[in-house]
Amino acid sequence: MSSRTKSKKSIIFIWIIACIVVVGIAAQLFFSYKVKSALAEQLPENITLDYADLSTNVFLGNIALENVEVNITDGNTQVLANKLAVNSIGYLSLLSGNTVELGEIHLEEPKIVLKQQPSDTLKEPASAPNNAPKLLIKKVKVDQGELTIRNSITDSVLLSAKAIDINLSQLELDPKSTSNQPPFTLEEYEFAAQDLYFDVSPYEFMRCKQVQLSNELGAIENIQFQSKYSPEKLATLLSVQHDHFDVTVDKIQITKPDIFGNTGPKLFTPLLEVQSPKIMVRRNTLLPPNTIIKKMPNQMLREMPAELKIDSLSVTDGEVNFYKKTMPDVEPHKMALTSINSQIKNLNNTGDGIVVVTGQHQVMGDGNFTLEYTFDPQSEDNSFLAKVSMSDFHTKKISPFMRSTLDVEVDGTIQQMYYTIDGNEWTSRGEMKMKYDQFKFIALKKDHLTVNKFKSGVANLLTKKGDRKADEDGFRHGQFEVDRDRTKWVLNYIWINMRTGMFHTMVGRGKEK
Repeated sequence: MSSRTKSKKSIIFIWIIACIVVVGIAAQLFFSYKVKSALAEQLPENITLDYADLSTNVFLGNIALENVEVNITDGNTQVLANKLAVNSIGYLSLLSGNTVELGEIHLEEPKIVLKQQPSDTLKEPASAPNNAPKLLIKKVKVDQGELTIRNSITDSVLLSAKAIDINLSQLELDPKSTSNQPPFTLEEYEFAAQDLYFDVSPYEFMRCKQVQLSNELGAIENIQFQSKYSPEKLATLLSVQHDHFDVTVDKIQITKPDIFGNTGPKLFTPLLEVQSPKIMVRRNTLLPPNTIIKKMPNQMLREMPAELKIDSLSVTDGEVNFYKKTMPDVEPHKMALTSINSQIKNLNNTGDGIVVVTGQHQVMGDGNFTLEYTFDPQSEDNSFLAKVSMSDFHTKKISPFMRSTLDVEVDGTIQQMYYTIDGNEWTSRGEMKMKYDQFKFIALKKDHLTVNKFKSGVANLLTKKGDRKADEDGFRHGQFEVDRDRTKWVLNYIWINMRTGMFHTMVGRGKEK
């Protein structure tokens, strides 16, 4: 090959390279221009976007914005971010018009502030156009985000979270999805956040130190549910009774949580564990009672706004302290349920059968108590069956609480007690058998201090007389019926059944029917 031919080929090659470079530069400039133009001219009128720098790569399909600020005026929303990157834009999918494919969306250190509008001013979200394409994002990543939601009227914090990390894979958004289909699907997700705060009500808030959630495991640590005010201050703000709460939970752990439903939120999991819940409740009965009808567990499950199916829920090392104020300027005594360990099987509102609650605990660190409570969430009359046992309980432990709440003191040992309650929304029937030793009542007058000698004498006379009616194993038997006070919760229902059963067992016929 002659040198002249070689030179000619070299010139052609250089021209080809030059053309490629020129076309590449032109494509890059045109791509950057179109991106800037779209961001400046094609955003909705209520959205403003500012950024310090924009970089693009037409060949890789990458767009990156530095120091981003987005303001949505109608929704009172502001988003600040160090960087927003959209990588690996699928050009072929853009040309097809049916699906838009993105390799990755990456948001670095976003700070989102949302002011919640009053409910009567909220607008219906705009529906997607009929020809809107499906959006497929292979990866969504958020690093070290912060979220704050404020009340638009009072500017108080309704929800906040820090150190938010999100990783989603194969996120698909379909604007054409029907009402019985999820608006999005994804293969895997990871969510983590710290220092969460929720404004639960005008009187309570909740905090969580850390939350982690993925396809495989969920964990919520160091949970606090507390009243915003002291018991004394809370009483001045109320017109009816409302309990004062101080609740802590070391950890809630969820195995393989499934939280995305077709028509709304759900929680399906084989195992949910609640570790070391400590509950303190203070009730001020000097205020008028709250006469709102309280729902039974069946109805509460049926009316939940989310689907629920938990194969097994366990509670370990729990404790409940209950104080009931009945007299001014007198500090109430507590009723303490200690060493609580319980399990709920098949907790559901999906029509999947009977829920079974079993538990063991002590009262004031004494005795052994067991409970089995079963019910069908689909039962329209909210029926249930409860079986309770008690052994080796020294009643003097609860005498201070009973003195301050029921005008009575008790002493003696309940050696064994078993009772069954078959009830529903309105009424219940039960049977009890009980073996006790040296049981004594002291009835008090309304001042909680002076002994009512007449009532005390009658009660103890009937109790001693009842001792002669025990069966050959030393058990006395009783049957009872209770009408439910529907303004009280189900625990009060069970307590009234037990109290009524003890009375009929001790002073009644004493024999098994």
